[in-house]
Amino acid sequence: MLRSRRQFLGECGAGAATLAALGVWPHSTEAGTPDPAKLAELSAFALDQAKSAGATYADIRINRYRSQAVTFRSQMDRTTGKPVEVPTVADTSSFGFGLRVLADGAWGFSASSDVSKAAIALAATEAVAIAKANAPLRREPVKLAPTPSYKDVYRTPVTTDPFTIPIEQKLELLRSVATEARKIDGVFSVTSFIACRAEDRFFASTEGSVIEQHIIQVAPEFTATVIEAGRKLKSRTYRPDSVTSGYEAV
Repeated sequence: MLRSRRQFLGECGAGAATLAALGVWPHSTEAGTPDPAKLAELSAFALDQAKSAGATYADIRINRYRSQAVTFRSQMDRTTGKPVEVPTVADTSSFGFGLRVLADGAWGFSASSDVSKAAIALAATEAVAIAKANAPLRREPVKLAPTPSYKDVYRTPVTTDPFTIPIEQKLELLRSVATEARKIDGVFSVTSFIACRAEDRFFASTEGSVIEQHIIQVAPEFTATVIEAGRKLKSRTYRPDSVTSGYEAV
């Protein structure tokens, strides 16, 4: 994956969002995997609407993202000498589509977080109108290279879906990390987290391609800080790369 670790963790801690058009997910799993049959129906509708509006080519991407970050901070109370523990959980989701078209030899695009037939029909009209508005500005018409159509499904190979692991179990693992790290003389605080992200992508085009991708990523990390005589001396972080894998990587 080309996403940087900073981007990945930023996305896992993004502000809360709600799933739009919940009817699109009638057979979802705990992690929220979409129903391919419903997405195929909506995609076919989108491509028909785009062609009816005047597009010579169209493709649609319906994407759903879920991010979860479980964080545990353990710091010694200087007065009592006992650890103060602060757990934090962020669990967010987003859902939407983007529709791209070619009309009069120019590109147009529209998108929405409302994944419904009404919103898709409006997006098709808008995308074609934008393409036609762009057409006079182009030097020459866009011509797509010939390509075969593809129908395929890819899923990250996982042994255990990280979203099925109870929050309590993740916090207990992070607590054990803090306990182990504090056995080292001088360790004052330990901050650790487990971040995971699921990406469900559905692509369809007027050339006949229909492609599903279901990506899962995980990223564990912890930082230990030593303070001596009231001064921060050192912080060290164990930071393995985020990987496309299940909870077994944690």
